[in-house]
Amino acid sequence: MFFLALLVACVGVVTAFAFVCLALYDGWLYVFSPAIAALVTSVTVLVVTALIVGMFVLMGRGRRDTSDAYSAGRTIGSLFAKRFRSYAEENPHASLLMSLLAGFAAGTGD
Repeated sequence: MFFLALLVACVGVVTAFAFVCLALYDGWLYVFSPAIAALVTSVTVLVVTALIVGMFVLMGRGRRDTSDAYSAGRTIGSLFAKRFRSYAEENPHASLLMSLLAGFAAGTGD
C-alpha cells in the first residue's frame, strides 16, 4: 500500500511540474517567439533545479558526522541488547522456549 501511495505522489509531482513548465512557457510566449520561449523555459527550469540542488547540498554538509560511520548501528544494537537482556531475565522460561524454536527453525531451513 505504501508503494501505491508513493507512486500516486510521484505522478502528482510530475503532473504539477508539467503544469508549471507549461505556465512558464505560456508566460514567455508573450515576450518571445515559440522556439525562443521553449528554450528560455528549459533554461529557467534548469537554473531553478540547480539552485535547489545546490541549496540541499549546502544544507547537507553541516549535518554529516564523519567521526564514525557505524555509530548509529552500534547505538541501535546496544539498545536492542539491553531490552532483550532485561526481557530474558524477567522471563527465563519464555526465552528458553524462543531459543529452542529459533534453533529448530534455523536447523530445518535450507
